[in-house]
Amino acid sequence: MKSLRPINVADPNVRAVPEGVNRRNPMRLAPLLYRFAYPLAAAMLVVWAWSTFLGPGWGVMHLLLTLGVSLLFWRIVSADRPPAA
Repeated sequence: MKSLRPINVADPNVRAVPEGVNRRNPMRLAPLLYRFAYPLAAAMLVVWAWSTFLGPGWGVMHLLLTLGVSLLFWRIVSADRPPAA
């Protein structure tokens, strides 16, 4: 077990938190999901709309609305970062 000692901030091996987090945790989602996020979100929203307005309107189908909109927002927000190779 390591001893609890103070961290020397002036040490060159200590990185700032944002830099360390960005380099150690790259976007780990599958590049396939990143590539097909728009069509997948559109398909979810179309199935939700059909089920809600024309079909039987099951309550569980509203999960597609939540997932489709969330996937669409995620893809728009993460558009400035290229997918991890």
